[in-house]
Amino acid sequence: MLPCSFPKPGRLLYPDIGPEGQALPNTALKEILVKEKTTISPPSRMSTKARKKQARKAAKRARQKAKWDKTQQAIDMKVVFTSDWMVTIFLCVLPVIGLIITALYAFIPRTNPNRKYFARALLIWYFLIILVILAILVGLYMIFDKSLIELIKPIFQSIQSLLK
Repeated sequence: MLPCSFPKPGRLLYPDIGPEGQALPNTALKEILVKEKTTISPPSRMSTKARKKQARKAAKRARQKAKWDKTQQAIDMKVVFTSDWMVTIFLCVLPVIGLIITALYAFIPRTNPNRKYFARALLIWYFLIILVILAILVGLYMIFDKSLIELIKPIFQSIQSLLK
């Protein structure tokens, strides 16, 4: 029976023993290597200490990637409850802070995808609303041939009179 440890990439534990334990001639070994797209590489010229250090770094990178993947899966799979949506919508409709929070939700990579897509859609709506308001103001300016300040002044005066 073959040992349970896995060989390093590009190497076989026992290159002359096949999967069923039978002895392989060189041609059969080459066919298996070609089929699995692996090669037997010559021994490395690195010292044992350098190989161990490289293996530790590779293991650390693999652990970090696995941890990131688990975290990302947890974020992706988390359900956004109604109360979370209420808080999100409340924060997003605040006048100035809402635009900043919406941009953060839209572009931070570790955000729940549902919240991210909602924030992106909301940013598109904000952009469209701003374009419509600018188009209306330019249209009013062209119609009345006055400066924008003169057009907006009566609106502000009426708001001031309502507040008094």
